[in-house]
Amino acid sequence: MQLRTARIFVRDLPGASRFYEEVLGLPLKARGGEQGFCVFEAGPRYRELSSLGVAFSGLPERQDWGGILATLRDPSGNELQLVQQPLR
Repeated sequence: MQLRTARIFVRDLPGASRFYEEVLGLPLKARGGEQGFCVFEAGPRYRELSSLGVAFSGLPERQDWGGILATLRDPSGNELQLVQQPLR
């Protein structure tokens, strides 16, 4: 799996930003303070995230359209869905 970026919309931007930057170690690419979002460079893969203590709501699942989805929840309760696009 190769993630390129993750853009996360949150209500607690500082708390979410700390989690993604400090816990997951994802570099911050852009911040939209007024719009309430951060864009992070992609980093660890699923197994690496699990070893950092990130809890997923289930195993990654292949979708009917060919991609794979996995959902995690950050400490603030924000859900993030990781998407692997199908090979073309």
